Amino acid sequence: LESWQPKNNIDVLLFNPPYVPTEPEEITSSLIARSWAGGLRGREIVDRVFENLEKYLSPRGCMYVVALDANDPHEIAKWMGQKGYRTKVVKKRNSDLERLLILKIFKG
Repeated sequence: LESWQPKNNIDVLLFNPPYVPTEPEEITSSLIARSWAGGLRGREIVDRVFENLEKYLSPRGCMYVVALDANDPHEIAKWMGQKGYRTKVVKKRNSDLERLLILKIFKG
């Protein structure tokens, strides 16, 4: 993420981050772990994008992100609201172990 520097020109950002809650050191434990290990609350990677979202999205842009209930989507929505964005759950899918959500984050 550090080398990725778009300048307010992304209209649609699709992000399937590593979102599984894990111990922070698990994120770098192996290459395969990097695909799913999200650290505390499963948000160590995606929070870096949320923190700088205004640098990435165009004025009318939106982000779709995969999340779990364990990632605290209500807290995400509150944080994004403080930054001037709205958050909407556009899809829910239940499995035996978890509930996946697709969140749409956009200027409201």
